[in-house]
Amino acid sequence: MTKMSQKHFELIQDAIKEARNHWLIGNAIDADSFRFGLKAAAEEIARALATTNPRFDRARFLAACGVAQ
Repeated sequence: MTKMSQKHFELIQDAIKEARNHWLIGNAIDADSFRFGLKAAAEEIARALATTNPRFDRARFLAACGVAQ
């Protein structure tokens, strides 16, 4: 497996943040469900990314995604 770089992590967090922005401008039909699902997805992605890099900062990643705990 190819090692992921900072650029890869940023690409993923930007995609999550963009999905979050759709919720913020009112495009989500059920905002609470959307927010819950987005946070759950971001947390699962963070868990998976942590396995690729021992220095992965989960809290920083979630904050960059806009779904910090």
